[in-house]
Amino acid sequence: MSAVLENVMERSLILIDNLRNANEEKSREKLLSEYLAQENSKVDIGDFKEGLEWFNVTKPLSIHKELKGKLVILDFFTYCCINCLHILPKMKKIEEEHTVEKGVVVVGVHSAKFDNEKDSSNIMSALQRYNISHPVVNDAEATMWSALGIPCWPTLLVLSPLGEPIFVAVGESNMPELQLVVKAAAAVYGEKGALSAHPLPVLPLSHVESQGPLLFPGKVASCSSPSGPLIAIADSGHHRILVCSPSGEVQNVIGKGTAGFCDGDFATAKFFSPQGLAFVDFDTLYVADTENNAIRKIDLVSQKVNTVLTNQKAENGTENVLSSPWDICSLPDGSCLLIAAAGSHQLWGLFLRDTLWWRNTHMPAGTCVPVAGTGREENRNNVYPHAAAFAQPSGVCVAPTLNAVFVADSESSSVRRVDLKDGRVSAVVGGGRSPTDLFCFGDVDGRQWDVKLQHPLGVAWSTVEGGALYVVDSYNHKLKKVLPEERTCHTVLGTGVAGDSVKQLAEQLNEPGGLCASPCGSLLYIADTNNNCIKVVQLHASESTPISLLKLNVKLTNTSASLLAPEIAKEVSVCVSPSGGEICWRVGVELPEGFALTCGAPQRWALHMPSASGWVGEPANGQLSSGLAQGMVKVPPGSSASIQQVLFVATLFTCDNANTCQRQSTCVALNVKYEEGASKQVECSILHKVQMKKAH
Repeated sequence: MSAVLENVMERSLILIDNLRNANEEKSREKLLSEYLAQENSKVDIGDFKEGLEWFNVTKPLSIHKELKGKLVILDFFTYCCINCLHILPKMKKIEEEHTVEKGVVVVGVHSAKFDNEKDSSNIMSALQRYNISHPVVNDAEATMWSALGIPCWPTLLVLSPLGEPIFVAVGESNMPELQLVVKAAAAVYGEKGALSAHPLPVLPLSHVESQGPLLFPGKVASCSSPSGPLIAIADSGHHRILVCSPSGEVQNVIGKGTAGFCDGDFATAKFFSPQGLAFVDFDTLYVADTENNAIRKIDLVSQKVNTVLTNQKAENGTENVLSSPWDICSLPDGSCLLIAAAGSHQLWGLFLRDTLWWRNTHMPAGTCVPVAGTGREENRNNVYPHAAAFAQPSGVCVAPTLNAVFVADSESSSVRRVDLKDGRVSAVVGGGRSPTDLFCFGDVDGRQWDVKLQHPLGVAWSTVEGGALYVVDSYNHKLKKVLPEERTCHTVLGTGVAGDSVKQLAEQLNEPGGLCASPCGSLLYIADTNNNCIKVVQLHASESTPISLLKLNVKLTNTSASLLAPEIAKEVSVCVSPSGGEICWRVGVELPEGFALTCGAPQRWALHMPSASGWVGEPANGQLSSGLAQGMVKVPPGSSASIQQVLFVATLFTCDNANTCQRQSTCVALNVKYEEGASKQVECSILHKVQMKKAH
């Protein structure tokens, strides 16, 4: 901490300690009142460097101009940091209770750890992925961080309406005290009339719209079943799980599609940014429900979702604090699920049946405990698993032939090995020799310590070529192959530049987050997160044969698509001859007075066709910039009096007269009835007046 904030930091630490020792609310109120009444240091922390890129605003902000008269909370963060992600819900709560109109504003100062995080397009994807809507500045070279001597991520600095530092909270553990300080400061400055209600040029990013059914997919898993291979996809941005065939036909949509925490059938259950997936058999799928800090169980036969473990209790009543489970894998005998607990920097075990574990420890069924890692964020290897340490482990897989578990240790940019015989933790490739050095990253192939990775998120074991480990080197946008026994690593595909090409020798990925091998091991499925798709790699037995890369065409039937579509806002019926025909349709979208489509935003529409064969919508999707869409539906023959439904779903970005903008989906249903004597050529024009939701 620099001299600029040294005094404020010292006072803040004393206040935090006193607040924690105060037993009564009145005592805390007195402490806060006395703290805020003390003379401020009158320190000028400077301003944001000119020329930096900003997000969620229409123009750059200045501490001494636009933010003057506001109680400002500067959130120094980097989007890879799990602790930074942990505080987002608390920051959101502060923003809801203390709005810009009430004189309080949160400003994110993105100070990158990894080179990849300095790129504004990557930051933009992260802001959309984590639904961050307050102003954010890309301080790529950490200018303000360095000037103020910010110690770590996250650090939150509270500024008075005059721009003077009044409180510093370092790390997520001090968030309760930060919330108390903000509440008290808002009241004190409000009573003095020092807070201004003036608006800020805030314009949250329009949420990314994918061309397919996936939004920021996180992890993938596969297994064999009597009907053929199954692929499970964590459709993290849509808060749900898809189970599909190798051809991409979706067989199950699991989850309502909105963030929440609810057990039940597939249509009503809710997840919150699920990530890791693991089949224990072809009927049972486990899910690392990351934001809910829970492990969920999906029964594909009964089509039910149940919670097996929350961050409070396991099935047998054991108390636990599971934090941000990011990936899971099942041991070959199905006795245990291993969990990459990114938030606590540990490897956990959820024992599905009574198990004799390492060093002859008996683990009753339902027990969930840390099995490796101290909880300190380090790259520390050790023969004793509880003396080893990880740094945000985010991917985990089993290599049965080696009797080992491999971990993608993202913050140390390394791949680690855990021996299933005794729990020994050892280095494989990447990272640095010092256990406390978490800044050894780059993009270098080679052997063990010479290898440099950049925030790897996924690992998978394939039996092809005698067995090899594959790694999605996320921030290098690459797939890499590791031979664990030789401790070597080389690039398989990826140019090192984010993109979406599948052209041979120019294949590209964009921050891939998940990876799994097919049951036979000859295919790799990659969750190409920022490209909103799954890519398939064909592995070959000969190194001289080039690999092939293609996109998996994930196809939703009308039944599964309807689970995703918003509630039907309007229904219109048309009649068509039982011998089939064509419907020429036009849909006009009208907004209420005072609203308009946001200029330049992607106003998109899509048709969801019936699951019966022969139904074709041309075009299947398009732009709605003029508020009008039109096309043709080819109707196959059908039985008289039967009804099929075509869904027209539009995603609109609108602004009102107060320049408040929002994203909203709306749905029109076209009920197609087969009727004797009806025409084969039908025209249908629909005018749909959208009922706007209240903007938040």
